[in-house]
Amino acid sequence: MSKKRLVIKLALIAIIAAVTITALFGGTGSHTTVSKPPTDSRSVGITTAVHTAPPNDGGSPASQSNAAPVHQSVATIAKAPQGPTISLSIQGLYTKKPVAITSGETMLALLQAQNAADPAMQLTSKSYAGLGTLVTGMGGFTNGTDKNYWQYTVNGIMPQIGASGYQLQNGDRVEWFFGPSQN
Repeated sequence: MSKKRLVIKLALIAIIAAVTITALFGGTGSHTTVSKPPTDSRSVGITTAVHTAPPNDGGSPASQSNAAPVHQSVATIAKAPQGPTISLSIQGLYTKKPVAITSGETMLALLQAQNAADPAMQLTSKSYAGLGTLVTGMGGFTNGTDKNYWQYTVNGIMPQIGASGYQLQNGDRVEWFFGPSQN
């Protein structure tokens, strides 16, 4: 889907939300803007404001055009990544989320970037001599809890290497799950 079509679809969603809120709160109109935040080139911001009419005092319709906003919401929606991507699934967090990767990027670097962008991820890791860095916690689940551990597959195969040593490739399907050890 092209960037322009995505922005148009997102704007339509915001307009529908504004109209719904207007109908619920008796507003006279809405205003929607679509902007690209300068801090993150991978997202589109949508701001919606709903205006209500002043009390009906028999005044002219012109007096209603100066209505104050009663509801304003801002949503940031991720754009589809450009270039090489992987599909990322993490039990309890993401399902087949498309994520852009760079050449030579490791699994750990990808997870660290996701962690920086998403506070719910709560990534923890530990380095082990000879194995590299392994993921020890995500999404509030920590290795060893009820004898469960974070493990991953790439394209349905469980690599026998830690997250710091696995280099991602365009099109990889990565699935992280929290369960009994598969080794």
